Formats: sequence, structure tokens, C-alpha cells
Amino acid sequence: MKKYILFLSALVFLLQACSSDEGMLTPSNIDENRAIVLADMSKPLVKRLVNDFNSGLLYEYDANLDFRYTSEGISETQKWNGIKIPTIKEDRFTDRNGNVVDLFDYVISFPNKNVVVKTYQEHVDASLQFLDTTLFSYFKSNSKVANLFPNKMLIASKVSATTETSVEALTESDSRVSSSTGNKALRSVYNRNSIVFNGSLKDVAPRYEKFKKDNFYVFLVRMMDLNDLYDEFPRELFEEKRQYYGDTIGAVYGSNSPYRTSPRIAHSWYHELGFLDSNYLTKNEVRYSYDSSTRTYINPTVRSSSGFGTRRYIYPKHMFPSNKKEEIKIFLNELIHRKAASTRYIVGFDDLPNKLRGYLRETADVFISWGINLRAFNPEIESLYK
Repeated sequence: MKKYILFLSALVFLLQACSSDEGMLTPSNIDENRAIVLADMSKPLVKRLVNDFNSGLLYEYDANLDFRYTSEGISETQKWNGIKIPTIKEDRFTDRNGNVVDLFDYVISFPNKNVVVKTYQEHVDASLQFLDTTLFSYFKSNSKVANLFPNKMLIASKVSATTETSVEALTESDSRVSSSTGNKALRSVYNRNSIVFNGSLKDVAPRYEKFKKDNFYVFLVRMMDLNDLYDEFPRELFEEKRQYYGDTIGAVYGSNSPYRTSPRIAHSWYHELGFLDSNYLTKNEVRYSYDSSTRTYINPTVRSSSGFGTRRYIYPKHMFPSNKKEEIKIFLNELIHRKAASTRYIVGFDDLPNKLRGYLRETADVFISWGINLRAFNPEIESLYK
């Protein structure tokens, strides 16, 4: 009888344990370290990323396990179902029977170099070389940034979205994919699980600089977002400007005209306040309804906008950055894209007010202190240090 009671007690304990485990499903250790375990260490770049940055770069992966599953619940996972990230092998080098075949024989023209691609592994190697040259070579090992790399990174044959993605960084940089594409073709995409790069050589080659700059921007924003790094920038960069955050530019400038064709506000005025214009990162503007009976504009509302646009005109209806985070991203975008000399529509580093040049230099110094070679990525930044 005593043995029977002991057996029942043990059975109840086991059932309770199983029930508890099922209610708290979490990735196993092998899932959490999956990228490191599966990384192809025969590839020099992959080996370096594992050894120096504790980051696994995979070109063969499971899209659900390695990207869509985020450990944040079913609804969070399901929102990534609209992102398509086929592997290079399955999309380009696999026949109907699932066999790997070398079907391609083409030349990809990169800057100063032509790459001949005939086999699956040659395609993988060319994609790895592109990422190493344009992205990973600008990060130092044994630095702060080495501890901030994603645990998992993927190279896909292509990255596309059948639905709108909520990742703001994908639409912010000057090198973003044009909004006219309907957000279907992407250069990269990320969530908490991993970051995925578009490895389509035919897409990359004609847009080499666009891919390079957009990937760099998106990679750094992901790093800052997921590691709460915005407070590491000096307070004095933003303290005196905080009073303007979220306000309409016209209210400060002295014009509340709702017309888009209202007098353009001089860049010099905006720059003297310590703010920097950006194509797509100034997110909001004030819009009005028109009352035909009184011939006036009424009911002002704040709506999202595409920023100052490619010519970077500033109008009274535009708004100042909403917060420090938005302003840091504006500075980062300009440190990546802006040149030293001015053009017709964009004021170069050389001609910015000294105060704003100082803000940009101090922002660049923070990135550099983390181990990011920003001055090499955009040599035009040297102008800020003269």
C-alpha cells in the first residue's frame, strides 16, 4: 500500500512539472546558441564574427525559428509572417526535387571589381564579401560594440514584405528603399531574434552605395534600440533644444501659415538653433481642414509626413524632432550621408554653424568610442575635425 501511495505521489509530481513547463515555453540552450552552433566556421568572415563578436552569421537557416519566433508571444511572432526571407540555396540553387544544382553563370559588377558566380558556394562567398567590405569591417573587436552585436544574423536570397512592417528604421535613412515600392522589397529587416540582410547580388551590385549606407544605418539603430544606448550621448547636445521638441517650426519662427507654399524657412535659422534637416526622419507636420464658408484653415492636427523631402525645404507646418532619440537618429543619418561641401539644396559640413558642427562631432565621437570606425565609413566627416 505504501509503495502504491509513493507511486501516485511521484506521478502527480511529474504531471505538475510537465504542466508548468508547457505554460512557460522558452527556447532551449541549443535554440539560444543555435547561430553559433550552426555557423559555418570554414568561412573566414563567419569564423571572425563568432570569435570576435560572439555572433553567428547563417546562410542556411529556418526562417521561423531563426527570425519569426521572438519569444514575445504568438501575436508578436505572427506579425512577421508577411516577411519573406528565402535562403540562397532554396531560392536560387534548388531544383523541383530539392537537389542543389549550379544553374548560374554570370558576372556581378561591384565597384572596382567583377565577381564571377557559377556555383552556390561562390554566390555565398560573394554575399559574405559584400557584407564584410561594406559593414562588418567598420567594427572593432575588443571594444564595446563587440558585445552589442546580434546573437544571430542571416543572409537571405532576398528580403521582401507582403504587408507593411512596423520597423521604423527601414524607412528613415537617405538610402532607404523608395516608398514607391510599397515596402515590398527591403535591404534588411530585424526584430529581437535576428537581423536579416538581402544577399541578392543582382540587387546589390547596381545599388551598392545604397545597400551599404542603409544597412549601416539600420544595423546601428537596431543596436541602439535593443541596448538602450541613447542615454550614452552627452546631455549638453540636447538640453537647450529640449524646449522645442514636438513643437511646430512655424510657432517658433513666427509664422502659423498652413500653406505648403508658405515662405520657406531658411536652413541657416534652423541650423543656428542646433537642429539638422533630414530627408525622412522629421516625422510629423501640422495639417488643417479648409472651411470654405470662412475661407480659413481650421482644426489643426498632427500627422506623419515624409520629412523635409529630397530638396529639404523647411516650412512652418513642419515640426521639430519629437525627442532626443529622433534627433540622434537624424545626426547618425547625416553623419553617414552628408558631404563636406554644400550642394544646391543641402548645406555641407563645412558651412554649418560651429555649434552644430560641434554637436555632430560629439555625436560621432560617441559612436567611435564604441568601436565603430565612422570616420572611415564616411571620410567627409573629417571636415568636422578641422
